[in-house]
Amino acid sequence: MDNFEKLIKQKVEQFEPKFNEAHWNALDQKLTTLKRIRIIKTSVISTLSAVAVAVGVYFASNNQPKNNNQTITNVNTEKSDIVLEQTSKSTNKTITTEKSTLKSTTHTEKEISHENKISNSEESPQNTTTLSQIIQNNPQNPVKEIQKNQSTDSQEVLAQFSVSENKVCVGQEIQFYTQTEGNTLAYVWDFGDGNYSNKMNPKISYKNAGTYNSTLTVTNKRTGIESKSSQTIIVLPLPNTDFSYSEISLQFDDNKLKYPQTVFSCKGEPTDTYEWNFMGTKTSNERQPAIIFEKAGDYQVTLTSKGKNGCKNSATKTITIQNSFELFAPTAFTPNFDGNNDNFLPEAISTWDIKFEMIVKNKSGNVVYKTTDKNSPWNGSLNNSGNILEEGIYFWQVITYDVEGKPFQHVGKLTLMK
Repeated sequence: MDNFEKLIKQKVEQFEPKFNEAHWNALDQKLTTLKRIRIIKTSVISTLSAVAVAVGVYFASNNQPKNNNQTITNVNTEKSDIVLEQTSKSTNKTITTEKSTLKSTTHTEKEISHENKISNSEESPQNTTTLSQIIQNNPQNPVKEIQKNQSTDSQEVLAQFSVSENKVCVGQEIQFYTQTEGNTLAYVWDFGDGNYSNKMNPKISYKNAGTYNSTLTVTNKRTGIESKSSQTIIVLPLPNTDFSYSEISLQFDDNKLKYPQTVFSCKGEPTDTYEWNFMGTKTSNERQPAIIFEKAGDYQVTLTSKGKNGCKNSATKTITIQNSFELFAPTAFTPNFDGNNDNFLPEAISTWDIKFEMIVKNKSGNVVYKTTDKNSPWNGSLNNSGNILEEGIYFWQVITYDVEGKPFQHVGKLTLMK
């Protein structure tokens, strides 16, 4: 070292800087802050590592893949890196963020602990949703999925129900409505007549009259808790629509006509109302009507009855008529005065000594002939006088009266040919 360097060294050693307390306090505060940041950083990393290890152990015990643990660890590590990066930018902001992260971490540990309790409390392994399955189904927000399963497990069991009608007739359909719905609920309906259903809102109809106790049992399949509720259903009887018939043969008394009536007998109550339909041609509202069928053959008869309780019922039968009541009227005649088929009169009228009325009309509906005398048949002219009417179709109507004075109407059509 030369003399010049020695001189410089001596001058430097003799120099003593003045003490500045403000500068020293600022430096000390910076050193303290950096030390606190280091401690917080170490605590956060240690806590996150412990959480990752705990989750990893849990998944390993449930034979789950390690990908889920790695996902959680990576997520937490990424969060820690972001926090540390923010720390380097602002000291005060970093301290606040670190405290929030610690609170969030503690809350996450509580949620995982609560989820473990939920999983362990479930009795049936078939209906259990494990934590790993929840995270796989909803990796973005597993805690929300856990809370959803909690609300399902604690679903209230209430077996109350309503029906479309509590009083019905036999065969009338009833709709049942449950007032509790849920995916974890099982329903068992006992309708009191030996029939059951596991549908949520079934429909049934009772086949026999009576009073039935209908019961609904609702069971939570997860918890095993069940609830029951019952209602009384009254089923009213239908009116009896069974009927029989008897045919009275054609009878004559000193050449006096007696109609071949068919009498129907119903087994219903006198207080019921009745509506008979005979092949769509005749009707009656009597309980035991007497009907005259003009021709022999098969006829379909329907009886509809309504009881005093408001229930309706109907029955249809096919009956066979052996005897007919025909006037044996010709379908055409030739009034040309040749002595063959010159006049028109139903054959039965000409041979029976009965009271009758006959009217003949043209196609316009105008009466061209009318008589009550079996010895005065129609000769084809207007009122049996003058020229023969034009050829064509004419319509006739005969009203006969039996020995009891009951009228009966017969109708037909006739062709006039010259």
